[in-house]
Amino acid sequence: FGADGAGRLAVDADRVLHGRESTLTAHAHGGRVLWSTPVDDRITAVATSGPWAIVGLVSGGLVVLDAAGEVRARVQAHERVVSDLLVDGTTVWSASWDGQVRSWDLGAMDPPGMDLEADARSRHRQTAESLIQRVR
Repeated sequence: FGADGAGRLAVDADRVLHGRESTLTAHAHGGRVLWSTPVDDRITAVATSGPWAIVGLVSGGLVVLDAAGEVRARVQAHERVVSDLLVDGTTVWSASWDGQVRSWDLGAMDPPGMDLEADARSRHRQTAESLIQRVR
């Protein structure tokens, strides 16, 4: 799949998430559609963590959906395209063409619908370079 948002996939034990254009669709492993939700922008990255589906957008936004496909959070995460997502436990790392890597706490999503921007304001911005140094 190309950077044009033509299609993105994420797979977990229960479902396959397919982001195409501006719609995220969840399929059971047998192929049956579980839900399909428009996200109002072209999808550039998809990840999954437990019940959550996380979508990166061409506008730099992130959308978090629950197991039923309901939008639970939206955040303007970056100034440019979200190029990749990585989930580590309840932390989502988003990378962007703006040169930033940021972390988002899905554990703070209780109750569902919490504004992730409030969480982001309390976190330090991290560049991709500093993240790589921390991993080493």
